[in-house]
Amino acid sequence: MRNLKRALSLTLASVMLLGMMVVGSSAAGFPDVDEKDNVEAIEVLQTVKVMVGDKDTGNFRPDAPVSRAEMAVIMSNLLGLTTSYYVSTCPFTDVSGSYDWARGPVGACYATGVISGRTATAFDPSATVTAVEAAAMMMRALGYFKYTEDYAGGFNLAVVTQANKIGLFSGIEGDATSPLTRNQVAKLTLNALQANLVDFTGTPGIEVNGVKIGYKPEYTFRSGTDRKYFAISSQGNTTDGTTNQAYIQLGEQRYNGDLRLIDTAADDFDRPARHWEYDGKEIGIYAKDELLQAEYTTGISGKDLYNLLSAATIKEYEVTYYVDGKVDDTIKASNMIRTNDRTYDTTGKGVLTQVFVDNTKKEITIVSINTFLAKATADYNAKKGTLSVEVYAPDQTSTPTPTPTPKTIEAEEVPGIEEYKSGDYMLVNWAEIGSGSGVNGKYEIVAVSVPETQSDVKISKYSEESYVVTGGTQYDYAKRGIYKNELGKYTTGSLKDHSYILYFDQYGYIAGVREFEGTKNYLFLAAYDGTGSNMGIKTYPGAAVFLDGTMDEIQINVTDTNKNLTWKDNGGTVAEIDATNYPKLEDGDNQYNRWFTYTTTTKNGSTVYTLKPAITYTLNDGKTAIETITNFWAEQTADTTKELKINSGSVRVDADFASKVGADPKNKRAYGNDDSVYLTMEINEVSKDDASSGADLGLTKVTGTYTGVQDVDLKVYNKTDNTLQNDPGIIAVFDEDLYIVGAVVVGEDNSSSDSYIYILDSAKNERYDAEADCTFWEMDAVVDGVITTVTVKDKYGNMKDEVNDITGTDHPGLDCLVKVTYDKDGYITDIPVIEPADVATDDRYSAADYTNDIEDGYGANASDFKTYSVKYAANGTGDKPKTGDFYRTGRTLFNDTKTANDHYDAGITLGKDGKVIVVQNDRTVKGQKPKRVWDEFSDLQSAINWLADSKTFTGHVSAVLNDNGSAKYIVFNGIDELDTVDDNGSDKIDALVWLNDDGSVNITATEIPTPEAIADLVRSTRKESGIASVRYDAKVGAATIEYIDGRRDVTVPVTLNKVTETLLAAAAWMQDIQAKIDAEKGTYAMISFNGNKMTAYSSSGHDYLSNGAASQGVGTASQATSDFVGFLVALYEDGATQITYGSSNYTWDDTDTSTASKWKKNGNGTTLANDVVTAVGTALGTLNGSGATKSAQILLKVKDEDGAVHNMSFVISVVDDMAPEITP
Repeated sequence: MRNLKRALSLTLASVMLLGMMVVGSSAAGFPDVDEKDNVEAIEVLQTVKVMVGDKDTGNFRPDAPVSRAEMAVIMSNLLGLTTSYYVSTCPFTDVSGSYDWARGPVGACYATGVISGRTATAFDPSATVTAVEAAAMMMRALGYFKYTEDYAGGFNLAVVTQANKIGLFSGIEGDATSPLTRNQVAKLTLNALQANLVDFTGTPGIEVNGVKIGYKPEYTFRSGTDRKYFAISSQGNTTDGTTNQAYIQLGEQRYNGDLRLIDTAADDFDRPARHWEYDGKEIGIYAKDELLQAEYTTGISGKDLYNLLSAATIKEYEVTYYVDGKVDDTIKASNMIRTNDRTYDTTGKGVLTQVFVDNTKKEITIVSINTFLAKATADYNAKKGTLSVEVYAPDQTSTPTPTPTPKTIEAEEVPGIEEYKSGDYMLVNWAEIGSGSGVNGKYEIVAVSVPETQSDVKISKYSEESYVVTGGTQYDYAKRGIYKNELGKYTTGSLKDHSYILYFDQYGYIAGVREFEGTKNYLFLAAYDGTGSNMGIKTYPGAAVFLDGTMDEIQINVTDTNKNLTWKDNGGTVAEIDATNYPKLEDGDNQYNRWFTYTTTTKNGSTVYTLKPAITYTLNDGKTAIETITNFWAEQTADTTKELKINSGSVRVDADFASKVGADPKNKRAYGNDDSVYLTMEINEVSKDDASSGADLGLTKVTGTYTGVQDVDLKVYNKTDNTLQNDPGIIAVFDEDLYIVGAVVVGEDNSSSDSYIYILDSAKNERYDAEADCTFWEMDAVVDGVITTVTVKDKYGNMKDEVNDITGTDHPGLDCLVKVTYDKDGYITDIPVIEPADVATDDRYSAADYTNDIEDGYGANASDFKTYSVKYAANGTGDKPKTGDFYRTGRTLFNDTKTANDHYDAGITLGKDGKVIVVQNDRTVKGQKPKRVWDEFSDLQSAINWLADSKTFTGHVSAVLNDNGSAKYIVFNGIDELDTVDDNGSDKIDALVWLNDDGSVNITATEIPTPEAIADLVRSTRKESGIASVRYDAKVGAATIEYIDGRRDVTVPVTLNKVTETLLAAAAWMQDIQAKIDAEKGTYAMISFNGNKMTAYSSSGHDYLSNGAASQGVGTASQATSDFVGFLVALYEDGATQITYGSSNYTWDDTDTSTASKWKKNGNGTTLANDVVTAVGTALGTLNGSGATKSAQILLKVKDEDGAVHNMSFVISVVDDMAPEITP
């Protein structure tokens, strides 16, 4: 098996785990033992009472050092010695006082020859036992070291040598003099229990004048026929061939066969395992760590496994793969190949994948173990010994299950569940060992552990199902962590107004996210509808604005709220506290516009709000007389003509309205500070709350949320623009220190500007800025004709949902051209028009405007059109063009469908330097959801040709117009779907990319990638930072790289090669080998690839083909020969078994030490290198300085370890500058 344990990647090395158990809440019943410890040894020794935990704390203390006195106790327990007799006979005077407890064990072990002292009277009980000391004790117990002559080479050397021979140090790290921990001693002791007992069968010799003469060291394994001697070792014959004889292990002799080991077991996850029993009862099942070759907690590919195990091993050994104890064919020998770099779907972050190799049985066992978050649905049932939980697990057959999977855990099977209460969260692992039915029915929970958590955290960034950021640290989701993800169920404003609890699995990935319930103190009631009641209590719907900018419809407990608005606690008939400003909730009001504090209750699944006004008052003896009243709200009226300002120079609100009785109200002014929240709102028409016709006005939308008066620049509309009753300009709520908590501003951001963009895809990459108390998210869009990523500052919480309703893979073909508002920092703060109407009275040219030419404008004043949008409908009736009604005249696009009034489309002309963007869905993986893709073109016809089906196009054609009516850019957004699915169902087209030494890029693929994919491949070859974008132009066959820091654009030539899968495999192998050569030593020539053809180019044929001087580093060979021979050697090292050149076959002759390349022709023994050099010389002809470029081609057929043949082409290309010193 070649290179079985080759060095692993840094990623793999960083996640290698010491333990082999997926354990429960505590291993062996000890809370301080986990999977990194020697769980198997600890549990076995605990069961047979050789090593037990601390009686006071219940801990095992695995990392605590072991003293010599403690080691004596362990040895006496191991050998079953009666220690009380030896208390009085112990010869060591220092084993006394505080070590009285050890006198018996020390004396007993000394008497049996297991231990010795430092001197005749000193044992040194407090000293930490070293590895060699502990091993010596174990080996004496096994029967070794009967005579001092056994230590002839030195104590340490003799003990270490013999201990290594019998595997005593297996699984223990450190050197001979290293102090041992309890964890290591447990492993050493278990190894001793499995070691063979020996008898001295040598010659003891005689002593002459103090010198031993004739000593012959020889120890022979004990054997016996009793069945108990088969309890730990199942070997039925001894090496001398004696039938039915078995070697006797220490554990078999000590426990009379009651301690049994079944060495051919498998654990719940079907890992190769050992099954220990004692006295007929199971101790545990433990995976065989000695067979483990590698383990991963990230995704792996067939190439990873190929590199780990080698082709020969995979071909020769039987391969079996399990996922959570169930046989699975995702990973199999046929896809564990060099060219398979696709991540297996069953592996990923947080999925423990382990690879075991049994060389004796020639078996490869690969297992993947998922970890899920679960919640207890009831307290632990002590009577039944069970815990009911719901597991946040996916449907194993298709998609994530929408509801958790209920399971019952038995304490007898999974220790450590007794302390769980209803609502507690835990990590679980399950395996297919049950007999249930339905989805996940056969899976039973076999391990439970406590997750690490971060509680009450703010999420500052969140990207789909990939990661979250909190406190400046990014945490990635586990593959199964998305099934309890309350961010994934995104609700409006969830990042902004909630904290979260993060649950982490044992590998540091997020196993689940749920909301941490916080308290919201204030809301602004803009309006309510007095329409009725439900849930047995009187409730009204209300339009509430919260301090995070969210505006939601809430249900108001009218009965209790009105009690809070009257003088009497119990809602008497007395008048309201302030009938003018805080009237009771009765018939509805579209301009209530007041601040409240609130509490909530939940009934029948709905949240009901009880409101209290932002004033305080005191009653006189419970009567109606007023003692005091203090308001905590203020309303400042809009000015008659000028616009009021709110900024760092104007922080005060002067109350024109506030609650008062008699005299002026207490608290007439309030002041903004760094924590004050300002909410800009807009006025719109709302339906009247009665049966009369018409509509009325109200505050209907939050357009901006701003924190801190130092960071805002707001303008308050004057009375001309403010059409509300009483012209409220600022309505604020403040605290007892007169600092504004929140203020509704009937106005807008003074630093905003307007613009049009075209949204390409749904929202992504959400993050929350806790300092600004604002959610940001990104979307891809066309801005001024450039495809870019824009950032939305979603202060009011509804823009993301509105955007996602018109774009993304679920909404193809809709019009995504929108007008947005930017703030002073360049963030989008508003998208006011998501679905514009098809009317003739706005600045958007559509079917309703077919009576006009675009350049003539619209309306009585001939106002300019700003945008163009025409819908192509499947049925194409009336004013909607039919599918495929595209007409193109040069740079003008129009359709030939007339409206009901016999009007035709005036057409849209692509302006100078304008771009055409095609947006459509592309399904790249069979059976999976398509993704949104877009491609850019410089002319209309190329764009039309790229449509999934231009003859049956259904969707929108949109454009942003220049002042002259031409298009800055045009976007085709269609509902038809591209189909670039790879036949193998891969999630990308199989493609190789190579950066040639001349800076050009070669892409080799089974199918030509899309322009977007080509741009991505080109980008992958660039190592520098600061790249803004990469765009591929198919016409010129080049990619343009743009930078964000002002550097000049770079144009990179791109060569595309469409090849068969066979040639792709050959090209992949060639590039892999050349990459290794480049990393190690490089080549003399410039190397380029074109599919499976590799060219070595030199501008000097003389230098490249001449024998090199020592200064050139090539010895007596030419540079060309050195390059080619280096590649041939690398082929052999990477598994090539035969090379065919011409009609001759060459194989590697390892016995030839005279040459670097040992590829020799079968039969006469000439080397491949010599034959090729001769042929190249002939092909190049005479070099005499003509300046011409001359080339010679070498065609090889290379057979790999699997027997596959790869066609490889090599070209030597040189400039004829002068004759070489020696003709090749």
